[in-house]
Amino acid sequence: MPKSKWIAPPHTIAKHQIYAGYLTKWHLIFSRAKYRSWDRLRICDAFAGVGEYDDGRPGSPIIAMQTIAENRRSNPSACPVEFLFVEDEQEYYIRLKQNVESEQQKRPSAIWSCEVRYGDAETESRQFLAANKGTVTPTLFFLDQYGYSKAPMKLIRDVMQHEKHEAIVYVNW
Repeated sequence: MPKSKWIAPPHTIAKHQIYAGYLTKWHLIFSRAKYRSWDRLRICDAFAGVGEYDDGRPGSPIIAMQTIAENRRSNPSACPVEFLFVEDEQEYYIRLKQNVESEQQKRPSAIWSCEVRYGDAETESRQFLAANKGTVTPTLFFLDQYGYSKAPMKLIRDVMQHEKHEAIVYVNW
């Protein structure tokens, strides 16, 4: 029996813990901004994978959804979030869509809007970025690629040129 790709190794578990901790603070800080001009926050996970590992451990999309849900439960005035999850492998995309829909059914819809797209991470990220042009809506890009070439530095630069936009970039080999 072949070993599954969707078992989280220890470094991935640690990375997800860091991501969840950062996301908790990021969401609450921007939700509580004294003179905020936005009514929502945006998160793009451009290399979303399947959303859940074979052992039931959540992947980054589910971690993000659970983190925002917990923040909203304990802080009802926290901003809702617009999510975009992108996957470029058809088989993974299908599983991701199922896992995200399953998680959505557990939570009130007022917490977020959520879209799962099958496509290229750079193209979809740029479309998400363009949809925000001319606004100051805090946006977080989670660029957790395998390797180093699928999230070009030009994309990261373009993200960072927007006010209140951030990128968490993970590169491994």
